[in-house]
Amino acid sequence: MDESSIENEEYMDLLVRLSAFADKANVQYISSLVKRDGKVLFTSTSATKSDFDTQNYELFFEEYPEATQEFQDAFENKKPFFEETRAKYGYLRTLFIPFMNQYGETYIVAIDIEVTHIEAIFEES
Repeated sequence: MDESSIENEEYMDLLVRLSAFADKANVQYISSLVKRDGKVLFTSTSATKSDFDTQNYELFFEEYPEATQEFQDAFENKKPFFEETRAKYGYLRTLFIPFMNQYGETYIVAIDIEVTHIEAIFEES
């Protein structure tokens, strides 16, 4: 798999479907990533309505330079973990879940929830 493995139209269809799923699940973003030559790369992601309006979303095999060491280590140790970050998309708590594809390659699914959303849930209970 490389940056030419999927046509732009097919990727955009995946982006739209994943975005609808993220919206229905009430999470900010859902992404999948792989690690190649020491770089963490997007293989899919969702986007918010605002992201679509401004065309501010990651493309297939776009690098994720903000990957922390713990995130990069998860490709080897294959252990799920949480992380809170203040990134370009806000203050997020992210669940990272490593999986292995049919080729034996590790990829990670990342699910982002806005910390303010989490705090609001706890305030309601």
